[in-house]
This record gives sequence, structure tokens and C-alpha cells, in this order.
Amino acid sequence: METTNILAVATSISRDRGFDPLDAIAYAKDKEFKGFQAFIDQQIIEDAELRRQVRTECEDEENHLTLIAHAPATLKWANVSDDSINSAIRDLLASESKALVVHHYDETVRFEETLKCLQYLRDQGFTPCLENFFMSGAETSEKSFRDYLFLLKEAKDRSIELMPVFDIPRLYESQVKLAHLLIEMALDVFELIETPIILHLIDTYNDAKLKSSWCPLGRGIIPYTNILQQLKQRKIPIHMIILEFEDRINPIESKEFLEKHLIGHDS
Repeated sequence: METTNILAVATSISRDRGFDPLDAIAYAKDKEFKGFQAFIDQQIIEDAELRRQVRTECEDEENHLTLIAHAPATLKWANVSDDSINSAIRDLLASESKALVVHHYDETVRFEETLKCLQYLRDQGFTPCLENFFMSGAETSEKSFRDYLFLLKEAKDRSIELMPVFDIPRLYESQVKLAHLLIEMALDVFELIETPIILHLIDTYNDAKLKSSWCPLGRGIIPYTNILQQLKQRKIPIHMIILEFEDRINPIESKEFLEKHLIGHDS
């Protein structure tokens, strides 16, 4: 399997320290992660010096981190066309070979508007990274996810470059209850479009969305061994694996599992 072996954490790792991106980056470097996902909050948008510090810390030659951004809102025209957000992201990612920006796709988004947004982002020099996301219950979640997968195929057909972000834990929340079906559908589409994907991962002991039940990958209810095996068998390329935990222990204890089942292993 083709991978770039980028194992990353996000700003969320510093939840107990006010979601401080510099603190999160220091953790990532200390624990030898290779990437960092910066959430674009209001401070990042308004503080040019903070953006410079984040960029500089990630550029460190000895402990380089591949930097990507996570947009502050769902992929809608009002958000995508916001010059203050786009300028901040462009500045933050100025040193990256690709300006990767994660956006949520959920039930509130209209299909044609999304295609317009994706094309606009490409014209602005960004590579949009589209993440499956849910707002409501099982019925709307299934429709939203089917629309999300159809959109990935449509973007491919229209030569709109993007990178799918597969939030696997989202499919195991209690209000969805369709994980077995949706996982298979997603893998079929990823295999078809032949585009590198990003994985957003946590694990949990139950489906109640309680963060107190989060646990290292491979120890919870999500069948990661099987899912990662299928990714390998289908030769679906992975650009980055982002652990979106909000503590400092679960990411470390998840590394061994990923190294055993995915990272650096070719099929």
C-alpha cells in the first residue's frame, strides 16, 4: 500500500491548555509525530504573530511537522468566501507544498453549492479536504454520507482536485447505526477515485459520544484491525492519519497499533 507515513495529532490534544496550538506542536514533536492539524479558530485568524510561530515551529528541520489546517465551519459559501479566514490559512500554510484545508460536509450543505465551494477553494490555491460529518439522526446521517460519497465521485469526474477525509469514528456514533454498510460503501468509492485519503481516528469503549470513554486504537468498539486490513488489501493510498484525541496518553498508546497494522506496511 502506498502511504506517506504521516502520523499526526491535532490542536485538540491541548484541550486542557486552552487548545493552545504551540503547546500541541511541542507535544507532537516531543512524541515524534510527523504531522499537525491546526484548527483555525478566531485567535489564529486574528493573530499574525501566532501564525508565524506555528509555521516556524512546524518548519523545524530537526523535527519537521507537515502542517494542515482545519476550517472553522462547514463547507458553505459564506465560510469558504470569507477573506479573513482564507488569508489566515494562506499565511499559515505558506511553507507547505500543498495547502491542505479540512472542511466538514454534513446534512445542511447543498450539493451544487458544495461543488462551487470546492472549485473556488482550488482557484484560491487550496487543496480542499472534505470530511464526512453528521448533525442529526440515523436517517439524515445515511443520506448525508451517501451524498458525500457521490460528491467525491462527481468532483473526480469534473476534475476538481480534493482529498477525502474519512472520519471513521463518526460512523460508530449511537445515532448512526449503519457503520458496517457505510464503511464498505466508502472503501468502494475510495478505491474507484484513486485519490489519497486522510484518516481522522479515535477509539471508544461505547457509542455514547462520551469523551471519558475514549481509548487507544484497537481497544474499543471500532473494528480497526479489519478496516485497516481492507484499506491495505484495496491499495487505497493514505496521505495522513490524524489522531483527534483530547488527551496526551491515548495518541501515544495508539502508535504501536498503527505501526503494526498499517504504517510502513505495503501489501
